[in-house]
Amino acid sequence: MPRFTAQGEQKNFLVHPGDQLLQELNVRNLTQKDIAYAIDKPTPLINEIINHKRRFSAETSALLGVALGMAQDYWINLQSQYELACITEEKSYNEKVEFIQAWNRLKEIINISALKKRFNLEDDTPQCVKTIFDYFGVTNVEEFEQKAARVSSGYFRKSGKRTMDPKDLLTWAMVVKRESEEKEIEGRKFNKNCETQLLRELNGIFLKNISTVEQTASVLEKYGIRFILEKKIDQMPVDGYSFWIGTNPTIAMTGRFNRIDNFAFTLMHEIGHLMKHLSPKDGCRDSLDFYMSDANEYEARENEADEYAVQSLMGKTPIEELFSRCRNLYASEKEVESFAKENNINKSIVAGQIRHHYKAYSVLSGLIAPIG
Repeated sequence: MPRFTAQGEQKNFLVHPGDQLLQELNVRNLTQKDIAYAIDKPTPLINEIINHKRRFSAETSALLGVALGMAQDYWINLQSQYELACITEEKSYNEKVEFIQAWNRLKEIINISALKKRFNLEDDTPQCVKTIFDYFGVTNVEEFEQKAARVSSGYFRKSGKRTMDPKDLLTWAMVVKRESEEKEIEGRKFNKNCETQLLRELNGIFLKNISTVEQTASVLEKYGIRFILEKKIDQMPVDGYSFWIGTNPTIAMTGRFNRIDNFAFTLMHEIGHLMKHLSPKDGCRDSLDFYMSDANEYEARENEADEYAVQSLMGKTPIEELFSRCRNLYASEKEVESFAKENNINKSIVAGQIRHHYKAYSVLSGLIAPIG
């Protein structure tokens, strides 16, 4: 599309196709009346096109093409190019293009539908992009990609039986980290030397199972650990996530199963990661790719965290003896209740350990309680 720039000005002025038609007529020594007569159209029609008051129609373009020995679509294409060029000069158009491009890129990275649902967003692309950018503290998609690349440092407890969409996990992890950044813990520092006291208080909460989530959050923050409860996205098989931000660690959980035994085990599993595997320096390390590429080491650390959780919940109780006593799973409820009472452990947690040990998740259901 031809453009002319006025001297001393930076703005580009597009050449209207009507001006180009006038130039073509002048070169051929034709008047507006001449060309109107040649294509059997009224002269005012040609005049309106030349004076930017009328656009080329398909018929007028085709007839002019025949009369002037040009392609029949020449003039209508010129008209379309001119109109497109005009649009690209408009600020509002360029803003819409940026939003659409950002939206398309975001859809490749994260679960957009989940965020729309979380923020109760309508089908308004610019508003959706603005809301997502504002929430994550970025101004463009490049900054968002950089933030996404830094988000995955930590440990996830997940089921090995289900496949997981990486976009679901990344979206959930980004939300959790954002919530963690906003959570104040009043300058309390995490100290591994307080491990025994921390575990004792948590087990006391699990035993009573009253206002469990609220009390757990309070105790963890007391020891310098941020606690986030964020619902899972779609079928994402993740129970917990632990990581560092600044000088304090965070434990996030999905509450995927509303059972006190699952809640307690997942929490202790993540504390195991904090005590054994994570440190402040891990907050700067991208380790999600590490999980994918070095599955053996990841599995070993997950097993260590599982063992830590069992030991933290069951202590020095003779759990192996209980397993042997509960071989007849359908007649074991009294055994479990008696063992739990003797060792001051929530009976749901004991039942959960037996179910997991025997991989028999339909038994002892009468002892499994929801999160209080």
